[in-house]
Amino acid sequence: SGKYDGGITYSRSLLNLKPWISYELNNLNVKAGFTISTNSVGSNTQTGFYPNVNADLSLSENWTLFGVLSGGQKWNSLGNILEGNEFLDDSLAILNIETNFSFGGGIKGKPLSTVLLESSITYSSLNGLPFFTPSPGDSTKYTLSYDTDNINLTKLKASASYMPGTTSLYRASIELNAYSVESLDRAWHQPTFVFKAFTSHNIQEKLILSSHLTSMGGIRAPANVDFGYVNLKAFIDMGVGVKYLISQRASAFIDVNNLLNNEYERYLGYPTRGLAFKIGAQYRF
Repeated sequence: SGKYDGGITYSRSLLNLKPWISYELNNLNVKAGFTISTNSVGSNTQTGFYPNVNADLSLSENWTLFGVLSGGQKWNSLGNILEGNEFLDDSLAILNIETNFSFGGGIKGKPLSTVLLESSITYSSLNGLPFFTPSPGDSTKYTLSYDTDNINLTKLKASASYMPGTTSLYRASIELNAYSVESLDRAWHQPTFVFKAFTSHNIQEKLILSSHLTSMGGIRAPANVDFGYVNLKAFIDMGVGVKYLISQRASAFIDVNNLLNNEYERYLGYPTRGLAFKIGAQYRF
């Protein structure tokens, strides 16, 4: 459960209960049940029932087919939204994200002991998914806009991981997204493809070296005319990081982004310019 008092005066809470049973037969494992979500926004409270089914079928020792039918309410916080877009207006109407249903499946396996592969396709019907549009009160900032009808999202995803030992990791993934919206003109600022690559190396249990690459494309932003839009250019952002573990509680780090010195816009009107770096320290209480 949780509660949030937003810039627009209202309170919000959410409670999820997920009773389920599990069944196993030879190579088949099924977990079936339902999700009970009680969502409260201001004085309005709604309770919904959603499916919750997961199934795994082992094809061999190394390969598994999986399927899922699920739904429910997901808590959406200001922190989660700021991770995606920090150029926001002060007053935001934040809603929980409702998945009416999500249906899909895929295959995962280990062709080698050090390699993990996974691919899947899912189709989801959503409510309350926020999109970023210019704020009416301040056109230099963004606000959250919602589609008044259901949003349909088809997602195709594939990933590969390589773990040659306990101290190194290589991982790459790609997502292809197709949105269908009703009252909004476009799925504003949502990419149609996302590619990510990451590697990490732990040296003598103290020094962690990492590198990452992110590429996005197919992003459309609202223009300054009714029903107009701008196609933002696809971009690549590469970075490296160094983290030193001083103790179990303390660490220091250096992060460098945009090594290619590219100028691009993830959000219209906010170009990323040149190489950027961050130096800092962390301490866990």
